Amino acid sequence: MEDVRYLQDSYITNVNYRYYVEKVQQAYFERLVEGAKTIQDLEFVQQERQRYVDTSQLLSITHNAEELLQPKKDLKIITTGYPTIDKKLGCMQGGDFIILAGATGMGKTCMAINLIAQIAKLGFKVDVFSLEMSLQQLQNRLICSQTGVNASRFRTRSFADYEKRVYEKYINETLPTLPIKICAEYNITVDRIRDMAKKSDSDIVFIDYLGLINGEKSKSTYDRVSEISRELKLAAMETNKPFFVLH
Repeated sequence: MEDVRYLQDSYITNVNYRYYVEKVQQAYFERLVEGAKTIQDLEFVQQERQRYVDTSQLLSITHNAEELLQPKKDLKIITTGYPTIDKKLGCMQGGDFIILAGATGMGKTCMAINLIAQIAKLGFKVDVFSLEMSLQQLQNRLICSQTGVNASRFRTRSFADYEKRVYEKYINETLPTLPIKICAEYNITVDRIRDMAKKSDSDIVFIDYLGLINGEKSKSTYDRVSEISRELKLAAMETNKPFFVLH
């Protein structure tokens, strides 16, 4: 019993206590099922499950409604710097889950990079999880998009001297001012993204792209993408950050 109290005092908070309660209940039910030998035993298991059903989360529609108009100190409104996009999205807040979908080659990554740059210029901290481009590739794409330097000419190192000067100036003067962090892992899961987003001090998370996130390979593509989408939405709510996902 003292071990249980130690765990409670050390690790259980009002944020995660429900998780541990559910874990204990699940272990109890599993033990009952393993020991069941008759129909009566199984009926008892069902009765116990019903007994411990938690209805505390069924709240009245009026619950804390008076707080809706109260200013929230920790509420952060994320704008993109593009008025037409902000108008469509209604800006972004913690828990939002936005999917930018389009066929291959339509410019989703290009648009995302411009959004990332604009959001960072406004002072918001951005975490980027890119599963198809390296850190250097993303750096180059962002710098070229912001400076107008031709990305194709950069790849072949055939740009003009003035383009090189502009490129270098952006690296030395502007890039350090942008609060952007890029994950260097490419083979990544939703759990890993959620854990890193939790620990990060970022304001918004960008993911490029949904289809490359590791999921249950035995499932169909539709089921896998649906499950990953649901997990990302839950991660956005849990971290209280907007998740902007390409697909």
